[in-house]
Amino acid sequence: MMEELRKRITNFWKGHLSKQEQRNLLEELQEKEEDLQAMLAQDFESENPEKRELLSDSEYRQLLTELQERMLPASDNSRKVVLWRRALIAAAVLLIGIGTSILAWKANHPQVSTVASTHTGQDTIHLVNKEKVDKQAVLADGSIVILSPGSALSYPSDYGANNRELHLRGQGRFSVVRDASRPFVVWANGYTTTALGTEFTIDTRHADRLHIQLLSGKIVVKSTSSANLSMVDQYLFPGDQLEIQTRTGTLALTKQKKKTKQPKPEDTSDSVIVPAVAVMKFEDTPLQTVFETVARHKGTPIFIEENLLTGLSFTGEFRDDESLQAIVSVICQMNNLTYTETGEHIHIQQKQNNTIEEIKKSEIQIK
Repeated sequence: MMEELRKRITNFWKGHLSKQEQRNLLEELQEKEEDLQAMLAQDFESENPEKRELLSDSEYRQLLTELQERMLPASDNSRKVVLWRRALIAAAVLLIGIGTSILAWKANHPQVSTVASTHTGQDTIHLVNKEKVDKQAVLADGSIVILSPGSALSYPSDYGANNRELHLRGQGRFSVVRDASRPFVVWANGYTTTALGTEFTIDTRHADRLHIQLLSGKIVVKSTSSANLSMVDQYLFPGDQLEIQTRTGTLALTKQKKKTKQPKPEDTSDSVIVPAVAVMKFEDTPLQTVFETVARHKGTPIFIEENLLTGLSFTGEFRDDESLQAIVSVICQMNNLTYTETGEHIHIQQKQNNTIEEIKKSEIQIK
């Protein structure tokens, strides 16, 4: 008897039942609710867990909706609706426990994912947009990414704990939550785009071209050892666009034309003016000058290995109330440097260097 019911449910999802046969099935599901639950429990215990076919939440909701559309006549009164809903739950739960029915239903309902999050191993998460429209995801730190169709983003499962580094394939738009101690770094086609708190897009959908546009804030684009074109760091300001032709090894930086600011009329009111927090601003400033400014503002000596900063520069800004450690950490991360604290001093060094004792032989002091 129950085996016959299994076959009818499978035929229902295959579309082999007439409207009258569907109504008869509905009534039987409603009448035999307890027997159905017992059968489900038996199936669940006896089935091989490794081969068990499960529905995702979205598939389950789709299944319920389709049951309603197929089996609930539009003219039913409220009493019939209540009775139908009870049977619907029993039928849906039963289907989840019967592999052949699930396979039959899935065969006619290929899954279309939104920005799907999957784990491939213990420490990597992949976001994939399999739909035909842009999809949005919120990262652990609150930053927002909008992935274009066919695009993917991967990052460590501990993202935000120690760093915020991601790898992009395709096109993504990023709205970054500010975190001075953890720059937001996107790797794409051998180049990195680094930001503190900003909004920008990266497009890698063309095999021979990388396109980056800054919408707000500031970012720096760097070439890595895997890049086809070795270039000096490119600093972008709002409205700027950078295009790198990876095949020919050429780049083009289009600068946004600056608007002429109109002078503001003098305010003669008696309103109270709240003093703003002082900000240290740098625009393509030599790194030696940057560290000298930071050391002076914070009243802490900074020691640097001789000739370490040659040719290096920095663009960014810091509030004067940010900690010395946060500021130094950002500058070091954006220039492949590291630092250590010894007493009341800061020591800047290459990441490859080993100990402070080795550095002290050739370091210079910034006060």
